[in-house]
Amino acid sequence: IEGTCDHNNCDIIYLKKVSKSGIFSEEGYIEITNNTLLNFYEGFGMLRNEFYIQESSIDFSALAINLSDSNGEIIDNLVSNTTLSIEAFKSNFEVKLNNFNDFEKAIHVFNSTSIIDGNDFTEGDFCIDSIDSDTTVQNNEFGCRETDYLVRYNLRLNIADEEGSGFGEHKFEIINSFGNKIIDSQTNEEGFSNYYLIDIIKKEADLSEINYNPVKIIYYNNNIEVEKYVNLSYNQTILALLDTTS
Repeated sequence: IEGTCDHNNCDIIYLKKVSKSGIFSEEGYIEITNNTLLNFYEGFGMLRNEFYIQESSIDFSALAINLSDSNGEIIDNLVSNTTLSIEAFKSNFEVKLNNFNDFEKAIHVFNSTSIIDGNDFTEGDFCIDSIDSDTTVQNNEFGCRETDYLVRYNLRLNIADEEGSGFGEHKFEIINSFGNKIIDSQTNEEGFSNYYLIDIIKKEADLSEINYNPVKIIYYNNNIEVEKYVNLSYNQTILALLDTTS
């Protein structure tokens, strides 16, 4: 299946006109086997769907596979010349035995559960980016120029007393396990901080894996420094209690 487009409203990838979408499925079940898609802005799109994509080829796309609120498997495919190979939101899926070649970012998952197993990543910049997700990464061959994989979680702080009353403009710091101060801020009027996306596990190209857990939260109670340690493994709001009885 080849996407061709020759009018002024065509999507453009690297100065080349392409069609909008190759195969899209919504609220159903679809099996895709032994297909070749070429020159589409989005190759496969799945919305609230059960899917199975196997032994297919997707070449030259901005987004090869787009998953939203879907469940399925992506097995033994060739995905090449993409800006983003797989993007997943609120999905549960497995990615096994695929070849990802020539990409800016191969896999980006947000608020999802995934198993990424036995894949080959070559000639790319950033292999796997996992945000607020339960992601298992195993048995892969990485050939990325910058980052093999990065696991990140959003963290928000609530500074309040025992009755739940928040304290506004209360200063705090967040420090990772290497002693690096990554956040220096204060709460809003209701006692909540912003959400901060925190790097927890990182593997840069040709370097060893780094684990930034536990993170340390520092705040002050009656001018006394309080330290709270947290192992981040999901998106969460941390309660920092203030003793207002003294």
